[in-house]
Amino acid sequence: MRQKVASSGDYLKLAPATYISRADYFRLPREDMVRARAMAWAGARPTSVIAGLSAAALHDYPLPQWISSEPIELSLPNYHSSRPMSGLRPRHHPPALQERTVWVRNRFGLARATDPLLSGLDLARWHRRHLGVQALDQGLRRGLFSSDELASFVTGLGPLSGIKVLRQVARQATPFSDSPRESMLKSYLFDAGLPAPHQQAKIFHRSGAMLGRFDFFWPEISFAVEYDGQGKYLGEFGTDREEAVFNDLHRQHSLSNVGITIFRANKFNFPDGSAIEGIRELYRLLSMRNLPFVNGRWESAGLAWR
Repeated sequence: MRQKVASSGDYLKLAPATYISRADYFRLPREDMVRARAMAWAGARPTSVIAGLSAAALHDYPLPQWISSEPIELSLPNYHSSRPMSGLRPRHHPPALQERTVWVRNRFGLARATDPLLSGLDLARWHRRHLGVQALDQGLRRGLFSSDELASFVTGLGPLSGIKVLRQVARQATPFSDSPRESMLKSYLFDAGLPAPHQQAKIFHRSGAMLGRFDFFWPEISFAVEYDGQGKYLGEFGTDREEAVFNDLHRQHSLSNVGITIFRANKFNFPDGSAIEGIRELYRLLSMRNLPFVNGRWESAGLAWR
């Protein structure tokens, strides 16, 4: 990046007085595009703190495809200007939150950003609640903060815009989700009003052999839900497609034979909402049947929310 006014169309303005070669910029992954612009704006506003989606990019949180076109978010404690600034979305944290910052260094420089915990909460209250759950799940899984720290922090917050949302995402955050899609599915199950399922539930044969593992499991009605990524059918785990399909069918038959009903969410039925409706209806029907799974033949990482 260059700290000067570019005299050629070969350079792209990232922030006031900061430019980058267009060719170099458009070769960057979308996350690095955000990081480059965030560092440039932080340099242009030395008292600022990178926040929101921009801070999430610095912490390597899962982010939506549209992030590369979003304005950079900076927390500006003394921002009073009404003049719009292209490419920047000013934010403000109350004094109680302004100390939750960390220094972040990457290939584009060094700057202050909101810490991983606050960054996840800001995603929930400023953008989408499900993005916050995804980020907080990953933060817990990576050991960036603990469940007790998250719960204590949110409990101690006073009146704050979006506090109800923050309390909801704090309840939903766990270190058990294997993927961002699983975190998002969990958040939608919460919204659907379902009781908390167990996450990463292992099912055992009476011989003691493990039959399989489910993303979500309600043992009280022998009902399991999985998010089906397509990677396992495309050789992602070193198995060819035909073998992966065979193994999956064999596993499903084994689990069905011990009385478990399985629902599979995927990239086709999850985005249009039909997966959640199907899960809710199956839960209702299986609750009427009331056939719990055998005690002692399953275990889990823990409940999906508190």
